[in-house]
Amino acid sequence: YRGIGKTKVANILAQSLGYKIISLDKEIVKRVGMSIANYVEKKGWPAFRAMETEVLFETKGLKKHIIDCGGGIIERPENREFLKQNYEVVWLKADTQTIIRRIKDNQDRPPLSGVKSFTEEVGAILAKRKPLYHEVADLEVETDELTKRQVANEVLKKIYDIKIAVGIIGESVAAAMSKIRIAQKRADLLELRIDYIPDLDAQGLKKIIQAC
Repeated sequence: YRGIGKTKVANILAQSLGYKIISLDKEIVKRVGMSIANYVEKKGWPAFRAMETEVLFETKGLKKHIIDCGGGIIERPENREFLKQNYEVVWLKADTQTIIRRIKDNQDRPPLSGVKSFTEEVGAILAKRKPLYHEVADLEVETDELTKRQVANEVLKKIYDIKIAVGIIGESVAAAMSKIRIAQKRADLLELRIDYIPDLDAQGLKKIIQAC
């Protein structure tokens, strides 16, 4: 959905994997020569959705690409079928209040319903779209408490069964334990650099191990 961080996460993934990226929204803006908000105002949502489908279908057969789709791509049945047949689809999720907080200051987003503002309509549009996202998605990632880098790492872990390792560098036992508490929320493996703790003894090492 809007404001979920799709484009930023897609760019991180593309850089990590050495893939190319295609943003459907950016491609549409390039083709129509105006912002999406202006295009929707002049032509309406049906014209935009038709253009979106056209651009999506042109990606068929591409290898080593990440397709950054708009949040409404799943509204058309033909788009859902195309995505399921051609791609591994990742659904980036967040609750309603998180999304509203992220997009409330963005004035470039045209309302989807034509009645409410784009922040007022989030709950209703999400309720309509969630079953469609679920239908298409191969993977689902909760993004509420994560940075964009952490979201990208979660995607990589789910796709490739990657384990994330974090190096723990602290100049004292207390500092190392503090960093462990933070890192192990997201990491699968921890590497403790004991050479950075000058006064480490057996008791201190035991405390650190127990903190994991």
